[in-house]
Amino acid sequence: MPTRRFYSNTPPQRTLSVSLTSSGTSATISGTFAGWPASFPYFAVLEIGTANAEIVSVTNVSGSVATIVRGQDGTVAVAHSGGATFDQVVIAKDLDEANAHTSANSGVHGISGSVVGTSDAQTLTNKTLTTPTISSPTVTGTLAGANETLSGTLGVTGNTTVGGTLGVTGAVTTSAGVTVGTDLTVSGVKLNKPPLFVGYPTVNQSLPNNTNTAILFDSEVVDTANGHSATVNTSRYTCVTAGWYNITGQVAFLGNATGVRVAELAVNGAGVPNSDFRTESINAGASVTILPVSGLAYLAVGDYLEVLGLQTSGGALSTDFRWCNLAAQWVSA
Repeated sequence: MPTRRFYSNTPPQRTLSVSLTSSGTSATISGTFAGWPASFPYFAVLEIGTANAEIVSVTNVSGSVATIVRGQDGTVAVAHSGGATFDQVVIAKDLDEANAHTSANSGVHGISGSVVGTSDAQTLTNKTLTTPTISSPTVTGTLAGANETLSGTLGVTGNTTVGGTLGVTGAVTTSAGVTVGTDLTVSGVKLNKPPLFVGYPTVNQSLPNNTNTAILFDSEVVDTANGHSATVNTSRYTCVTAGWYNITGQVAFLGNATGVRVAELAVNGAGVPNSDFRTESINAGASVTILPVSGLAYLAVGDYLEVLGLQTSGGALSTDFRWCNLAAQWVSA
């Protein structure tokens, strides 16, 4: 890229007060450089209009002494006697570089590298953005890519097509369709795969007399957020994404006509009495007793759900695994 050079409209002609050899790099003048450019570099010419004319680049000035680079723009460094003229000039190189810049038809006037401004409004065409961070974008056409993460609001008036994951921490507004190849995540929730769990046991479980006991689930119908483990705390579904959940459960007891049967949903080990989370049957019959429970609850990340069974038959009593289950479905943040 051409070097920026400086100019003045009022540079008085100066003359050398000391002769200059063909290899000298300091030019001493009579008087001062008042009226000449205060910034560097700029061009000057020694003995303008003569056979000894030589263009130099002035890179610094101290008092009446100029630091110079000799033989510029096709001229040759030669010796100059005291009294030789010294003038600031605009040379062919200045004009040629300006014209080349104006006439360039590739890039931006021939410049490569960073050319997008940070303050002026600009319209970019035929640009590829690699792993960009975009705050509050508005897309008027089609948004298509592999993985996109937006930290603000996504407003799209056309179609949104993303081959990978689309993550948006703000609002999503679209007047057309949104197609995402894998996951659409808004505020931490995969909208195409919200947390959903349904678990059930495959064997009967012996419940002690008059003791709230968590029902164990060794199998899953679905667990999109991996909140349940078949080997650790098999009675629990642990919340991975905070929000409101529809929760249902069911406990079935084998036939016994003595005592009470209770089913209850519990959050972090504590049941919710006197609510839709609890059902009770007194003097259970000789056939299987099935008690369903349900409710809507807000769960924070790390909260865990269980369904509890209680029986007072006077001794241990087994569940009927065919009718026991626990389900949780995320519905809203």
